[in-house]
Amino acid sequence: METLTALSEAERTLALQRFQKLRPHLEEGIALTTVAAEAPLPLRTAQRWVALYRRFGLAGLTRKHRADRDRRQQY
Repeated sequence: METLTALSEAERTLALQRFQKLRPHLEEGIALTTVAAEAPLPLRTAQRWVALYRRFGLAGLTRKHRADRDRRQQY
């Protein structure tokens, strides 16, 4: 996982936007179901973001780069 300083400005902005949606749960203890409903955000996505944030910090809230990006799929 990358550090926050290694991320682009767009990636940092995305991470902060996602954190803002999760902040009431993380800092105020509001139920995640309530936070997700008000965001609006699927509960499963909110759960995944919380787990990533707790494991990797703000850098965990960025989009992951695919290893197969720009490659053609072979069927």
